[in-house]
Amino acid sequence: MRTAAKRIGPFDVTPPRRALPAGAWDCHAHCFGPFDRFPLPAGLARQPIEAHGVQYLEMLDHVGLTNGVLVHGSAYRFDNSCTIDAVKNPRLVGIAVVEPTVTDDELRDLRQSGVLGLRFSHGKSPGPGSLPLAALESLGPRLAELGMQAHVWADCADVLAHEKLLRGAPCPLVIDHMGMPARGMGPRDGPFQALVELIEETGAIVKLTPHRISDDWPEAKDVRPLHEAICARVPDQLIWGSDWPFLGMKELAPDVGQRLDLLSAWTQDDDLMNKILVKTPARLFETALSMGECT
Repeated sequence: MRTAAKRIGPFDVTPPRRALPAGAWDCHAHCFGPFDRFPLPAGLARQPIEAHGVQYLEMLDHVGLTNGVLVHGSAYRFDNSCTIDAVKNPRLVGIAVVEPTVTDDELRDLRQSGVLGLRFSHGKSPGPGSLPLAALESLGPRLAELGMQAHVWADCADVLAHEKLLRGAPCPLVIDHMGMPARGMGPRDGPFQALVELIEETGAIVKLTPHRISDDWPEAKDVRPLHEAICARVPDQLIWGSDWPFLGMKELAPDVGQRLDLLSAWTQDDDLMNKILVKTPARLFETALSMGECT
């Protein structure tokens, strides 16, 4: 039986049915607020709810997660202050969004504040507060020098259209939302096969976050075959992300504990679960943190 839900910030959260391995990571979340300290810009087309870093830590504790990765939310445009403030907590690290004209000193300051990478966007996501994927060509070597990563938010078609750029990236690559395959795409479809091949050959890390590519709510059964195929092909290149606080999803916002139950049901392998939740994120983020201490 599932434990009763606890209200944390704007959401009801229940722990997963199975205890998580020690040291588990949530590798994709966002924070907004408190708005009295970090107000949103005026005129936003899509207003996020207040869900700040302290609430995020409470959510991690409630479901049994140890560490978290906060990706800067585009609602704040290029002001990373909210994320930087949250990642002062040593359990958290940040991924920032900057303008392509960012200076070396600005990158170095971000690195020293606990930011381990930049998020690049293409396709559905560009707009105010986004860093074009094309900027990876010039920023990639600078990120590599600082021990930083490139997190890519683009759908499958756009990832494949930038294949040459991604193959040539000198810094670690992390692909958001399973590479955003088109809804209804199956594991044998050509674009998905090409995506997995690109991931395998570049060594890119993939975030297993299924709900934004699913038409089946909340079980996401249509995504399970993709999950199983990518787990079989690149088991050492996978991490998991909650996507808390589910920007724009409103009443469809999922329960983090139920998302973890899906991961467990779809994976059905304790060793692989440990890789996804502990070993691979530790290799990716803790190694980057130790590199930063030496720079």
